[in-house]
Amino acid sequence: MKNMIWALALTVSSLASAGEFVITHNDYSGIWIEYTGYVEVEDQDALAGIMELADGQQVFITINSGGGSAYGGIALFWEAERHQNLTTIAGKRLGAWSAASMFWMGSPRDWFESADSKVGVHQAYCNWLNPPGCDLNFFRARYIEALNKAGYQGYIFDQWLTAAQLGYGVGAWALLTDEGWFFHHSDFQITYPINPTWIY
Repeated sequence: MKNMIWALALTVSSLASAGEFVITHNDYSGIWIEYTGYVEVEDQDALAGIMELADGQQVFITINSGGGSAYGGIALFWEAERHQNLTTIAGKRLGAWSAASMFWMGSPRDWFESADSKVGVHQAYCNWLNPPGCDLNFFRARYIEALNKAGYQGYIFDQWLTAAQLGYGVGAWALLTDEGWFFHHSDFQITYPINPTWIY
């Protein structure tokens, strides 16, 4: 009966948002879920519902998402940050990119599923042809707050991401793997190690 309630709750939550949460298994260690799809602000409500249903059980969410709404990522960050029984995992199939990287950073514990797992962070934009294409001042203030909470020097990280976007366009990423931080350009498939000045 409990599994039926979970399945029903996750089906309803995934219909109400663009990102999809699917239970992969539930055992003595906790509830294992995969998150895929396009990040939207409404996904925060779905995550809140999942954590309420978990009722203190450990929840492990593997993220395989290319991103989506920047504000959706921030909303997921702050919801994830509230729950001490949540672990986010960068998946080996795709990983956590763009707005999904904020979801990954938000939980008290973040892991990599394998050596192939990746977390890609970039500056927000509204127009990929001429980024950012809109006024990001309000968003960047919220972004810096979240980055600070995640344990980084938010202002410095934000400045690096902005400079990377100005210099190389929206294909420029700060890429985190289990081997450390890299500059990655998704259009040209260039990846090289960097010194992450935003780490204390």
